[in-house]
Amino acid sequence: VEQSRAFSDEIEDTVISTNPAPGRRVRRGGTVRITVSAGPQLTDAPSVVGLQFPEASKLIVDSGLVVGKVDRRHDLQAKDKVLDQDPKPGRLRKGDPINLIISDGPAILEVPELRNRSASQAEALLNQAGFRSAREAVFNSLAEGTVVDQTPKAGEKLPQGTLVKMIVSRGPQPFAMPNVKGRSCGDAKSQLEGLGMRVSVQSPSGGGASCVANRVLEQDPLADATVRNGREATLYVAG
Repeated sequence: VEQSRAFSDEIEDTVISTNPAPGRRVRRGGTVRITVSAGPQLTDAPSVVGLQFPEASKLIVDSGLVVGKVDRRHDLQAKDKVLDQDPKPGRLRKGDPINLIISDGPAILEVPELRNRSASQAEALLNQAGFRSAREAVFNSLAEGTVVDQTPKAGEKLPQGTLVKMIVSRGPQPFAMPNVKGRSCGDAKSQLEGLGMRVSVQSPSGGGASCVANRVLEQDPLADATVRNGREATLYVAG
């Protein structure tokens, strides 16, 4: 018997062929050549994640493997870049397939309407829609934390991952409380209401009082205190 070994999918040391073939007649003392499995021929599977598809395919084939199933999905990575591979890099049998997921480039998406939402709601909506978000705070009559405006506008169709800027209200701009002490109640009340404040009139004892021609004896908040549109002010006049 003469023995040789060859790579095979059969278990190592299994006889995979004979020469002559089974059933052939051989002279007594003649030679029979047998081929024994050396097990599957292995090769190193390359890492191709991050490569462009043509380059990845060549590297796989050059390693003695084949390109298997190729799936595409939208992604922020450039079109045709390999996003994932299966199996991962390691030892494989020659001829085995490597399946790939490659980028089809960013999807084109519609920008959602963000105005009048809270900034946290708008940010979650953008992330869910596939956009990135940024905030810019401005003084505004809307409640603090409310989205006043956005760039780009709602309804525009833009690539996935585009940055959308939210203009978010910081609330009304603060200002210094004017000094109305000593002025007529009517004039003081008109001035404060013109600044967007809510005004109540009381007597020094805390009861109701008339705001006809009475002069302001005291005020709350005090002059120069920092106040905002919508803040309540109290004028104290003689009952």
